[in-house]
Amino acid sequence: MRLTSILLVLMACLAPHAGAQSLWQAEPVLYLEWEQSRFDTTGLNGFFSSYNAYWGSDLASPWDEASGWEFSHANVGAGVRSWLSGPVNWSGGTGMLVGAGFWRPESEWQNGVQNRLRMRVIDWKWTAHAGIQLRERFFVEGYLGANARTSRFIYSTVHQDGSESISSEYKLNGVYEGLTASFDYGAQLTARFRGFNTYLRLSVASKSFPPGKGLVSVLDYDDNDSPPTDLPSDYELWATDPVAFTEQDLGVRTDSLEGLRITIGVEITPGSLLQ
Repeated sequence: MRLTSILLVLMACLAPHAGAQSLWQAEPVLYLEWEQSRFDTTGLNGFFSSYNAYWGSDLASPWDEASGWEFSHANVGAGVRSWLSGPVNWSGGTGMLVGAGFWRPESEWQNGVQNRLRMRVIDWKWTAHAGIQLRERFFVEGYLGANARTSRFIYSTVHQDGSESISSEYKLNGVYEGLTASFDYGAQLTARFRGFNTYLRLSVASKSFPPGKGLVSVLDYDDNDSPPTDLPSDYELWATDPVAFTEQDLGVRTDSLEGLRITIGVEITPGSLLQ
C-alpha cells in the first residue's frame, strides 16, 4: 500500500499548483475484468510427456499437454479512481480483486481406469496505476500490482464404476498445494466514459520476489509415505530413482504458474450511474 499512498499524496500535492482551473476528483469503482494469463508449461508438460513415454501403449488415452493459457479467468473487485484536470490531465487508481481459474486434464488406461488432475488457482491481487491523458478520453498509465496465487491440484484415480479416489493406492494420488507471490508490472490504456471506464493492460510477473520462491515446490501434504512428495516434472526419474529425483529437486514449481497477463476490463462508477 506504500506505493498507493505515495501516488495519492503526489497527485494531491500537484492539484493546488495546477492553476485556477484545476479539478481534483476521486470516486469509488467496481472492477470486472478478464485476464488472459499464460504460465510456464515446462514443469507440467514435463510430467505429462514423461508419464506418457514411461507407460506408452498401456495408456489408451495419454495426457494432453498444456498450452499455457488454461488458468485464464475473470476477476472482480473494488477500488478508487482519481482524476486531476489542469494544464496536464492525470489519472490514477488502486483496487483489490479476486479471481479463480480451473483446469481438469485426464488420461486413461487400457482397462478403463482414469487418472484425473483437477487444478484450481485463486488469485488475490492489489493493483495501482497512474498516467496522463493521451488524447480526448484516453489515458496511458503505468501499472504495478502485487499478486498472491494459491494453487491446489487434486490427483485422483477414477475407477470403471465412476468412483473417484485420492487414497494412497497409487502414490501420485493426493492433494498438492502451493503459494506463489509476485510483483506484476506493465502498462495499460484507459478510456473514460460517463459511468464507466474501460482498460486494456499488458503486464508480466516478476520472478525475483520473494527471494528464493523458486525453491518452493507443489507438495502433497496428504501423502504420509516416504519422499518424494512433489508432483514430478520427470515421472520416469521419480518412479525409478526417487533418491536422484529428490537430490535434483525436480518437482513442479509454483512460480512457473505465473507469467504474462493480458487483461481487458471495465471500472463501473456507481455514483455516476445514479445521476
